[in-house]
Amino acid sequence: MFFKTDDDAFLYYQDAGEGNPIVFLHGWSCTCDFWKRNIKRLSEEFRVITIDFRGHGASSKVLHGHTIPRYARDIKQLFEYLNLNNITLIGWSMAVTVVLSYYEQYSEDGILKSIGLIDGTPAPFLDEEWNYHRMKKNGGDVFKMNKEIVDYVDNPRYFAAGKAMGWLKEGMSTKEDIEWITNEILKTPPWISYAIFTDFLHRDYTSVLNSIELPVIVFCPKNRQDRYLTGKYIADKVSKGRLVEIDSGHLPFYEKPKEFNEILISFIKSL
Repeated sequence: MFFKTDDDAFLYYQDAGEGNPIVFLHGWSCTCDFWKRNIKRLSEEFRVITIDFRGHGASSKVLHGHTIPRYARDIKQLFEYLNLNNITLIGWSMAVTVVLSYYEQYSEDGILKSIGLIDGTPAPFLDEEWNYHRMKKNGGDVFKMNKEIVDYVDNPRYFAAGKAMGWLKEGMSTKEDIEWITNEILKTPPWISYAIFTDFLHRDYTSVLNSIELPVIVFCPKNRQDRYLTGKYIADKVSKGRLVEIDSGHLPFYEKPKEFNEILISFIKSL
C-alpha cells in the first residue's frame, strides 16, 4: 500500500494484525522487508506496520527531502494517515536518529506509548568513547565518508554485498542471506543512499535522550564492546531505559527473530 506525503512522495508501507501498533523503521539503504521474520509472530499480538523511507525499497525515488527531520515528518504523516495511537516506534541503525528526530519534533502529540532503538548511535560523527560509529574520527572522518561515496557509485553491487556480510555475525549467515540483503540494498539508488547518509552523519541527537519520558528498550549485539557502550549510553541517558544484548551481528531481529520477538512482546505487555 502507498500514501502520499505533503511534498508529493509516494511511500510504500505494509500493515498486518490488530491492536496497539508497532511501527518499524529500517536502516540506511534498506527496506521494510528486513522485518519479514518478525511480522508473523508480532502481528498475532499487535498491529505491525513497516515502511520504506522515501527513495528506498518500493517508495518513489524522489530526489528531495532526504534529511533525518524530513523522514521523521514522513512518519508523522503516516501516523495521521492511518489514525494511529498508543504506538511503539522502533528504529534500527540509521533510523535510531529518525525516531529521536520524531520525538524532538512531535512528542507533544502524545501518541507514542514506547520506543525501541536497535544498534544505532544518536550522533555518528561525535568523537566520544561510547560512540561506535566508524566515521567519528576527529569529530567526523569526511575523507572516509567521501571515499565510501565514490566506492559505492563505482561498484554498487560489490559495495552492497560487503555491507551485507559486515552486518551479519560471522558463522550465522548463509549465501542466500547475503544475496537477499544485497538485492534489497540495491533497490535504493546510490545517490539517494548518500544524500541521506551525509545528512545522518552530521546529526547529533544526544540532547534529545534526556528529554524522553517514555519507556525505551535498547538492543545491541552481545560480545561487541563498542556496540555495548553505545547502547548503554543511550539506555542510561533516558529516564526509563532498558538495555538488551542479543548474540547477533547488526541485525538481531533478523538473525535471532524468536528471541527478539519474545523480548519485545514482553516489554510492551509490561507497560
